[in-house]
Amino acid sequence: MVKLSDTNYNVTDDADSLETFERVCRIAADYIGKGPLQEGRGEAYVVKGATTQTGVDILNARLAALEDLGLTPAKLVPHGWSQGALNTLWLHQALRFDGIDIEATVVASPFSDLD
Repeated sequence: MVKLSDTNYNVTDDADSLETFERVCRIAADYIGKGPLQEGRGEAYVVKGATTQTGVDILNARLAALEDLGLTPAKLVPHGWSQGALNTLWLHQALRFDGIDIEATVVASPFSDLD
């Protein structure tokens, strides 16, 4: 990643793993009210507006970073597990509403195998 911060560095498949780079650029949210940025705030679990906006903001930041690096984003496939599954579905809904093309959306729950 240090190389990628150098604007004169050219990313190539011969010297760099673009697959690894893509994995590093995955969206990962520190949900409001959790993690080191909690700062006394309440938890935003199942708060559609806050979690959806967080996902949109992170996606936009990722797209801007790829553009700055001169890279074209691949197909968008949001995915989430557990709390992230619900948030991913809300993100999917918001992106579709805004006309953003989504290749697929993948979600899973730790409770999906319960009878």
